[in-house]
Amino acid sequence: TDTQTFQFEIDTATGNASLYFGSITSATAHAMFIGYSPAGPNLDPGSISIETELAANGAIVTAGTDTAPLALAGVGRPVMGAAAVNYDATTSNIESGAIFHVGIVGLTDPALPLNLIGFPAGCTLYASADLLVGPAVVAGGTGSETWTVIGLPVANPIFNGFELYAQAATLDLSLVSSTARASNGVKGTIGDL
Repeated sequence: TDTQTFQFEIDTATGNASLYFGSITSATAHAMFIGYSPAGPNLDPGSISIETELAANGAIVTAGTDTAPLALAGVGRPVMGAAAVNYDATTSNIESGAIFHVGIVGLTDPALPLNLIGFPAGCTLYASADLLVGPAVVAGGTGSETWTVIGLPVANPIFNGFELYAQAATLDLSLVSSTARASNGVKGTIGDL
């Protein structure tokens, strides 16, 4: 018996979509959930305020495709032992268009925006690039790459507490372009426990 009037309109020439609300009534007050996602597999971009987005941009702008970010995770911890061992990391969510994978290892986190050299907005350099691992060819691969961040020596107390930073990047044949991607950063502290 409640009146609910709304209209969803798609302009097939431009791809723009509009959602119009008319009369929305309810016998009991409750929150409303409105959502959008592009076709295919999607991520949850989190909540946005329609009012704030409209005031800031004049429209609610969404991406045509939704892609999981390039992600880096350490394989275990950088722990020295009775024998020398590698500390590895795995880069995941490598897009099918990526050709090369590069591991970046540094002694500091410069937090520099990479859009200055052609990466998409939002990509940041989280490892100072004191050492580059690769490039490894990932074209046609499985979508992930496990690589050695550093070879750890036999346990030696002198290395306890040593910090290093790691990050990964994927590139295509033009190397740095709008399809290049950079992962999150991983900070590791070497120890023997």
